[in-house]
Amino acid sequence: MTKEGKAIKEAMAWEVKNQWKHKILDKAIGIEIYFFVPNKKSDLDNLLKGLLDILTGIIYKDDSQIYAIHCYKAIDKQRPRIEIEVMLLK
Repeated sequence: MTKEGKAIKEAMAWEVKNQWKHKILDKAIGIEIYFFVPNKKSDLDNLLKGLLDILTGIIYKDDSQIYAIHCYKAIDKQRPRIEIEVMLLK
């Protein structure tokens, strides 16, 4: 991973830690993710894999806990961002 890539990953992890106000989940979950990217270049599968790695140890213990993923990509040049919703499953 490049130096820039590591810096982005660290910034994203910091942001998740700052916003997630709950304990680390240890149950089955579903996750809905909206990627708002500045251009069409980003591959959804690469975005997803990187984000799931970042969320491990912050939101959930292990990504094997994820039983459902709904993932979307949209273009937003003005305000690129990621929105995440986590649901506990029965």
